[in-house]
Amino acid sequence: MYMKKACVVSNVIGNRDVIHNGENGFVCTKVEDFVKAIEECQVEAEKLTEHAYQDILKMYNTKVMAQMYIKKYENALNERGV
Repeated sequence: MYMKKACVVSNVIGNRDVIHNGENGFVCTKVEDFVKAIEECQVEAEKLTEHAYQDILKMYNTKVMAQMYIKKYENALNERGV
C-alpha cells in the first residue's frame, strides 16, 4: 500500500481488516476472485493505489498507531481507576 501497488490479497485475518474490496484493493478467496481482481486492477489501479496510500498515511502509520495504542491504554487505566 505504501509503495502504491495494487493489493490483491487472500481472505485471512489482517488482510481483510485493512483491505476493502474495490476501495483500496481486493480480498479474495477463490482463484476466480483473484483473476477478476487482477483484471479490475488493470482498469482501476490508479484509484485503488491512491486510496490505499492515503489509508497508510492516515490510519496505518506508526505515529497514528502509537496514538491509538496510547488511547487504549489510557482508557483501560481510567476504567480501573488508576
